[in-house]
Amino acid sequence: MTHPSRFYLSLLLTCLVCTAQSQETNSSEPVIAAKDHLLLETTQGNIVILLFADKARFYDGTIFHRVIDNFMIQGGGFTEGFTEKPTRDPIINESTNRLLNKRGTVAMARTSIRNSATSQFYINVGDNAALDYMGEMNSRTWGYAVFGEVVQGMEVVDKIRSVPTGPAGPMHPAAPLDPIIITSASMVSGPLTPAEVSPEESPEAVSADTDG
Repeated sequence: MTHPSRFYLSLLLTCLVCTAQSQETNSSEPVIAAKDHLLLETTQGNIVILLFADKARFYDGTIFHRVIDNFMIQGGGFTEGFTEKPTRDPIINESTNRLLNKRGTVAMARTSIRNSATSQFYINVGDNAALDYMGEMNSRTWGYAVFGEVVQGMEVVDKIRSVPTGPAGPMHPAAPLDPIIITSASMVSGPLTPAEVSPEESPEAVSADTDG
């Protein structure tokens, strides 16, 4: 992915509040901070996301409330009982950063109003060019701002995309029938070891499961 020379990014993820500070760079790489990876611990396994932003604060206990196979998985707005999490004011849609909605990328969800994104995010499970910025004409061309990319745990994303779904909550006909909860969201300084990403699959955990 390419990254513009001046990159302003504000985002909320998992009821995240992030105020990204403007930075200039001649590099084609995203602007990355010392702790640039987000570890999402979910009831389906763990996911590590590389963030294209320079600081963030995350809240735990939200769910993936909308899952559409071959499209995306969406979360960050509701608790397990479909109680909507309080958010700060909407942020500016920065889809003009030209980062593309490719498989594994993470972007801000919004309504048909351009600058309406607050806490909800989605992970693309396929290439979704229709969600990219295509111009200033209308809500279908404004696009959705990509701010990160899954670098570990894409198999967990694929596991989530395949769960049974149906009507649940106040508005979503494509909600997982068994809640998928983000139990913890924390910043880490880099990619994790396999045991850190999926501790339940470590030799110790497998042995414990077998003995039990």
